[in-house]
Amino acid sequence: MYPGKTPGELEMNTSVNQMNDHLIEVNTVVSNDANFSQQLQLYYSILSEKLLNKEISLITLQPLAYSFGYELQGDKEIKKIGGKNFLFNMNLTCNQELLFEILQSEEFRRGLLFIVQGQNKELDEIAVVIVQYYKEVKLDFNVEGRLYFTKKDGNTLCLYNTMSTKEEISVFTRSFQ
Repeated sequence: MYPGKTPGELEMNTSVNQMNDHLIEVNTVVSNDANFSQQLQLYYSILSEKLLNKEISLITLQPLAYSFGYELQGDKEIKKIGGKNFLFNMNLTCNQELLFEILQSEEFRRGLLFIVQGQNKELDEIAVVIVQYYKEVKLDFNVEGRLYFTKKDGNTLCLYNTMSTKEEISVFTRSFQ
């Protein structure tokens, strides 16, 4: 327990790490929060500044019949790349409701849903990198645009080409500790 915290209060520890020139990771450790509401609020705070009222695409790895991407209106495409199935949702305008639904989706929390901003042309190339990432190959790629996703456990938000510094992202995390 932290000083001033009472039993049952939500606790979240965060750290922000600059992994390379392009990738920032926001690590969260949450206790007493079975619904991950505090983590969801943190992710929303960070990503809303980046994504609200912007055009995005979604890439879902190994989509199931009930996957979030199938519920969305707009352009969809299913492809097999690197032996894995992908669902691409393109040309979506990210509003508050959509962002909240993305962050609450099982696929996002399990590291299977990737948000792409500023790039529709290289979605296949991003999918190839995702396959490599899941084969434990080093996550190192050079694509235009920005990519937002969680690691497989959902406790690490990854910001690729975010156009923000580690220090700027840290500002958001301080209000959640």
